[in-house]
Amino acid sequence: MKLTYRGKSAIVTGACGGMGLEVSKNLSKNNIVVLMIDLKKPPKNF
Repeated sequence: MKLTYRGKSAIVTGACGGMGLEVSKNLSKNNIVVLMIDLKKPPKNF
């Protein structure tokens, strides 16, 4: 079964570090529009 993510979007909380950041990167690599939310500032290498 082939999954397609074209035209999908996701909201990720806690997205500026740890698992949230890795999940956001993975979603983005799969052509998903990602809204990243966190109380912390994004990392400098972001």
